Amino acid sequence: MKTRAWLWIVVVLLVLPVAPLGADEDAVPVPRDPQGKPLVPTGGDAEKILDPYDAETGKPLVPTDAEGQAETPGAEPGHSLLPPAPFREVTLHDVVRMGLRANLTLLSGAYNPSIAMEQYRAASAIFDPLVSADMDLAHDEQPATATFFGVDVFEEDTFGTSAGISQRLKTGGSVSFLYRADRLDSNNLFNDLVPYWTNRAIVEGTQPLLRGAGDVVMTDIRLASNGVRIANENQRTLVQETLFAIVQAYWDLVYVQAEVISRLKSEDVAAELLQNAQARLDAKVGTPLDVAEARAGLERRRGNRIKAEGFRGAAQDRLRALVMPFGTKEEREAVTFVATDGVEGNLGTVPTGDNLQGYIDMALANRPEIRAAQALLSNRDVEIYAAANAVKPQVDLVGRLGSAGLRDTFGTAFEQMATGQAVSGAIGVRFSMFIGMRAAKADLRLAEWARRQTVLDKQEVENRVVAEVRAGVRDVLTAQAVEQAGAEEVRAANENLRGEQRRLDNGKSTPFRVLQKEDDLADARTRYLRSSTDRRIAEASFWRSVGFLPQTLGVGGTPAQGKKP
Repeated sequence: MKTRAWLWIVVVLLVLPVAPLGADEDAVPVPRDPQGKPLVPTGGDAEKILDPYDAETGKPLVPTDAEGQAETPGAEPGHSLLPPAPFREVTLHDVVRMGLRANLTLLSGAYNPSIAMEQYRAASAIFDPLVSADMDLAHDEQPATATFFGVDVFEEDTFGTSAGISQRLKTGGSVSFLYRADRLDSNNLFNDLVPYWTNRAIVEGTQPLLRGAGDVVMTDIRLASNGVRIANENQRTLVQETLFAIVQAYWDLVYVQAEVISRLKSEDVAAELLQNAQARLDAKVGTPLDVAEARAGLERRRGNRIKAEGFRGAAQDRLRALVMPFGTKEEREAVTFVATDGVEGNLGTVPTGDNLQGYIDMALANRPEIRAAQALLSNRDVEIYAAANAVKPQVDLVGRLGSAGLRDTFGTAFEQMATGQAVSGAIGVRFSMFIGMRAAKADLRLAEWARRQTVLDKQEVENRVVAEVRAGVRDVLTAQAVEQAGAEEVRAANENLRGEQRRLDNGKSTPFRVLQKEDDLADARTRYLRSSTDRRIAEASFWRSVGFLPQTLGVGGTPAQGKKP
């Protein structure tokens, strides 16, 4: 070998990152019900911007002037119930559908099941085959130790390449195959084959016999699989909690809207009394005190109405934040919700106290929190199994089988290797163990204690669920009774007010006493409206406690309407 133009050649491997196909970072996972169906409705979701109307009279809630234009707040005569903005009439079903589509908490939480699924895929990748390859060039020079070698310096050029693949097995072992080919050129006169090729193929296998043997290799995959279950159940819990918050905000808006109307009626009665008192004073049959009392009553009721309108605005914002987050666009900022559902009817089957155990059984079988706790308990069992396996010593069965070929041409060397003219093999046992196994034993104790904690946590969740179901049934029954009593109170207060007005017309009463009766009626109306909306909220809370609120609202599979546990 005469050439000495180079000493080392470095081969640079360029690794080009490839983005996964089909990845869409902007895609938002859709919340799904327990049957896997999307909770977000598709098609027919466009709502109209309408002017609100009184459900009883059919008249616009926003008074209009002679030209049909909406009056501004504070315009005389009349009152503006709502600020000058586009109005969107919404039912309970509308806001539930909008919330599932736009609630920020739900949209954020919907990523968690997808994240858990990717973690499961990553854990499963331990069984992906590993492919490797390399190539190298080398030049080596060594001084000759004697003159009879015929050269002063031994020169040797080698070119080598190899490729291999390894696979992890579900039994805990692994198997690999390696192929290598080398070409050697030398100026050594004692080498008969110059240049020459060597080919070598080796199969190696390792199988644990104690620690790491069996399906303990599936530990991370099982943990990740349970992680997917936990993420899905947590998302269902989030859906139920968000739906309940939307339902509660909607009925709160219904209440304050009705309260505004009730306060307006009280204000109108006070205004009429003031006119009558002024007319009686002008006719010399009344007193200035009657007028002063009537004016004070009117102003007090005007203040109550303004406060109620403020509460209504706050309720609209709370509902808006849940189902239509505030944006930067002017047209979205200006939308005002008007709830159109009445408090009549029931949400699903009305619970009864004689089937309490049936409702508890339903909740224990369907609440996603309990299913998530069960999946977490399964993870604890997997961790104990893996920790118990780690206490064992490491004893591995190792085997290797190879074949080699050496000739002046690559083809001949490869043929020798393939036909097994030079076969070698080995088999053995490899042993290792930490004396005392203190770390492994400590991990096992920690895993066992963690499981005991998880059992207690699961029992605590079940205990809370039972308490919520009992409270849910009790709250519904209580709300129904209070609502019935409130309706009777409103009827009685109406009769008292009409009787006092007749006494005033006959000169046997005063505006002050009439206003007192009107106050009693307004308070009775308020209590009745609150009890009616509380009943609807209590019904939603009950169905949430048994784990069927989405179904009852018609967005999570078969509605619970008409079905008993």
